[in-house]
Amino acid sequence: MKEKNTFILQKTKIKFLLLGVLGIFFLTSACHLDQEDEKIANNKILLLKFNTHTKEFLAAKEFKYYNNEDNFTVNLNKKDIDNVLITDVTYVEKNALLFKATSKTDNGKIIIPEDFKIASQFERVLNDDLIFPSDSYKTLDNSELSELDFKEMWSNIQNILQVQMFLKSNPNQQIKTFMYQPHRQNNQISYNFFILKN
Repeated sequence: MKEKNTFILQKTKIKFLLLGVLGIFFLTSACHLDQEDEKIANNKILLLKFNTHTKEFLAAKEFKYYNNEDNFTVNLNKKDIDNVLITDVTYVEKNALLFKATSKTDNGKIIIPEDFKIASQFERVLNDDLIFPSDSYKTLDNSELSELDFKEMWSNIQNILQVQMFLKSNPNQQIKTFMYQPHRQNNQISYNFFILKN
């Protein structure tokens, strides 16, 4: 009986020992996985927001995608549902929604993106030489954006480090623009948006 108890005790010790070794292996493997390099997003889109009337740069949102895409098609779609105008802007190649907003008779709102970064949080370079996109701009909607207005808005962002990096990595791009008006009957409140791709 004593031998049987000793044998069971030894078997139990071996099981605990094996569990301990496996546990240590698992823990060290998990730590090792944490040290892997973070994936680098090499396909980025920058959405910049301006006050249409003052031309002031207000905020921006950067979108990151983790696979390369040379083509860049942006579609703007407007739907009128129960007297609410819904505006969607989609990055076609990624089937990704860049912008979604409502326009109402009282007060519409931007739904996507939720988390704009305000203008003062962007790093600016000291060099104030004007750098323009070589292929200028294209409006996605029926709004009128004169070249003079575009240049005035562009001059307010062209020395932002992030904008310069986007332009440097994709110098031949055409800036996509559109206007958003939250109040359907009040055109005194409206915003222009620029879309850049790196």
